[in-house]
Amino acid sequence: MFRLVLVLLALSWSANSQWVSLGVSGGVPISPHSGPFYSGTIEVTPLNAASSAAIYAFPGNNDFYQKPYAVGPTVDFNLPWNVSLETGMLYERFHRDFISGLIVPKGGGPGFNWGYVANTAANAFAFPLLAKYTFGHHTLKPFVAAGATIRHLGSFNGSGIQLDFNLHPNPSAFQFDPDKAIDVAVTAGIGFRYRVAMLDVVPEIRFLHWTAAYEQPVQNQAMLILTFGFPARR
Repeated sequence: MFRLVLVLLALSWSANSQWVSLGVSGGVPISPHSGPFYSGTIEVTPLNAASSAAIYAFPGNNDFYQKPYAVGPTVDFNLPWNVSLETGMLYERFHRDFISGLIVPKGGGPGFNWGYVANTAANAFAFPLLAKYTFGHHTLKPFVAAGATIRHLGSFNGSGIQLDFNLHPNPSAFQFDPDKAIDVAVTAGIGFRYRVAMLDVVPEIRFLHWTAAYEQPVQNQAMLILTFGFPARR
């Protein structure tokens, strides 16, 4: 793989028109990137409590949000007629808080009563597949982009407190596997290329509409993407 990258770099450096540009991209969300859910509280009277005042209370929120950064490599295939194809990978980090439980009155049996509070996090990898059209051949070249983004979401891992059979809180580790690990977003973007020596500096505003709302902080998302590409496209 490393040799292949070196070969691509050598070819793109020596060619009169650079067919391949390699780079690195970073992004930040500029639209809401968190999905607040309902607040909850577990209030449980232990079975051995002497009075109704002896309860466990765990207040908290069920929140799902994306960390405000994304970073990864990118590859541009520069075609004739001002067209280019972009692919790459963006690493993202998601966080989710869970709180769930039942209110058990004093003297009630444990039965199927349960509750937990947990903070978990998961890694995600987004793979943009975009076609771009660039206007003009000047130092500053605007472009539009359209295509799709595929996201793979890993399992959520974290720690928290769980009630045991006797309704006593105990520290515990948690893992939640998303039922749908793969999701697709219809993607469009607008930006410009600015050539600095042998580099392309490429700021872009990218819009993503996720085709499913499940395991998404927000279904419609806007991100500011900044890419440094080498060599610069002529």
